[in-house]
Amino acid sequence: MLLNQNNYMLIKNVVEKVDCDIVQNMFNQNKKVVCHIRRSHQQQTLSKKVVSYSGTRFNGALMMMDNFAELFFELPSALVNSNFMMNYNLIEKDLLDCVCKFLEPFEEVIVNLSEEQRPTLHKVIPLRQTLINSCVVEANDSNGIIQLK
Repeated sequence: MLLNQNNYMLIKNVVEKVDCDIVQNMFNQNKKVVCHIRRSHQQQTLSKKVVSYSGTRFNGALMMMDNFAELFFELPSALVNSNFMMNYNLIEKDLLDCVCKFLEPFEEVIVNLSEEQRPTLHKVIPLRQTLINSCVVEANDSNGIIQLK
């Protein structure tokens, strides 16, 4: 039990010390806006339902951010007379799009590997290399994407 507790604390400390504040802040703002829209029943004003983040749903963060990016310009109509408009205004659409684009290869790898009962090395190695290549910092990357990579 003590060993598991120590491992948990070690993992928790490592995760919390990841320097990815820009994207984490954007994600938190997204989550606040989505929670408010769902709680206040304002999503009927939108062309489709907002997808909320679920820590138990695999890849839930990407699902929420993709949906948020799709509805980005519709969301202010659901935030009228709300303090959450400030949260919405803190979200940079360009950064949101870049983060979603950056995470796409990870989603593709997850889908590819989950289709196989026993992924083999000939399938895993190229997918791994794809992810490594997508994490190379490029000159035109924003600070948020650089932190994420």
